[in-house]
Amino acid sequence: MKNKSSKNAKYVAEYKAWFDKLPKKQKAIMKSQGLDKPHIDTYTTRQRFDVSDIQIADASSEAEAEEAKVFSERDMQCRLSEFADIIFEEILRRKNAALTIECMRFIFGKSRHRSESEIAQRFKMTRANVSARCVELRDKFGLEASLFGRKMRSRISYQNSAANAISDSERKFERLSKADN
Repeated sequence: MKNKSSKNAKYVAEYKAWFDKLPKKQKAIMKSQGLDKPHIDTYTTRQRFDVSDIQIADASSEAEAEEAKVFSERDMQCRLSEFADIIFEEILRRKNAALTIECMRFIFGKSRHRSESEIAQRFKMTRANVSARCVELRDKFGLEASLFGRKMRSRISYQNSAANAISDSERKFERLSKADN
């Protein structure tokens, strides 16, 4: 890690350069709010820390902000109604609508339950059934992971390791079969 003061100095210089590029009206607003200079907290936990280590100071967030889309009210209403239609269709096509709703609440981070196991206990079923429903819903809605669930990369890694273990055992069985002959 670089010297703390040099990284802070670099951050201060970059913030000043960014602030200088703003329109005069925006500068005046930000100055009235005390945002004309970067805030560098002097509090320390006796660990090596630099303000540029925090996410807000990360330069990669600028690219993400540029990719953010702004929708008109009409576009937003259309998108929300499409999303609601998908949700209602998913609920209606299931035999256990209450489970589907609870799994949706779980994957969106709004569930009363802290885990898939708690949901399974409530509905008197296995956690694997609840997990399968949650995974299916996450995939349907294009979510990377729920508040408590595993990320897609982890799921793919687990699937690959399981497939490798099966193929390894099949190869071992073939070798043993050939050795017996």
